[in-house]
Amino acid sequence: MTSFSIDARHAWADAHVEPSIDDILADPIIHLVLRRDGLTPGAVKARLDQERRRLGFLPQELGRAA
Repeated sequence: MTSFSIDARHAWADAHVEPSIDDILADPIIHLVLRRDGLTPGAVKARLDQERRRLGFLPQELGRAA
């Protein structure tokens, strides 16, 4: 699990860039919220990939129907 300093979090805001999904899902606070909601980072990532495929942002997997 990656930990981020306060400075790193401010760096994203100061640079006007957003953290990656992997960075967000590595945050310990996000882990607590996900656990409370009965989710895992892997389940969230899988759902995001599923929706990216559905919207055409990722190629469809071979052998799977849309």
